[in-house]
Amino acid sequence: MSGCAAPDPLAVLLRACACGDRAAFAELYDLTSARLFAVALRLVGRRDWAEDILQESFIKIWRQAAQYSAVRGAAMGWLIAIVRHAALDRLRRHRREVLMADRPDDAPRLEPSLDPMDDLLRRDRAGSLARGLGQLEPRQARAILEAYCYGFTHEELAARFDVPVGTVKSWLRRGLLRLRSALGDG
Repeated sequence: MSGCAAPDPLAVLLRACACGDRAAFAELYDLTSARLFAVALRLVGRRDWAEDILQESFIKIWRQAAQYSAVRGAAMGWLIAIVRHAALDRLRRHRREVLMADRPDDAPRLEPSLDPMDDLLRRDRAGSLARGLGQLEPRQARAILEAYCYGFTHEELAARFDVPVGTVKSWLRRGLLRLRSALGDG
């Protein structure tokens, strides 16, 4: 066998989608929708929004499949980036709607800004999270981030780290307990 790696099956499906192959698109959806939904849900925190974001993202994926380039990164990373951008757009739109609804008609139009206290609390919480993750074994911290930020399953993490599924579950459980303690939540 040569030293060449097998092509990424998602990249192959994206190339087929770029040529208008609906069966490839259906297969791409079946293979990725659960993980992409988890990413959207993690970012927006609302199931109904995450469902809308997933639908919008797959429309964009179908229309822009030809723009994917394996040279720039893995296919799953490209798909996640599309979902992430759609989620951030949704959050920005919602924030503008809330600000506009709260603004009297004669009030000057200002760019939205964070409430200073909310910003301070958010930064403090993010710093605590970073410190907590820093106290974990690097593979354990990475497993937590990949599970909760990118939606990887226990089985997928086990394959990525080349460890048994039980080890991944232990890393996650113990790591989350340490994080909870570092954040003062338990």
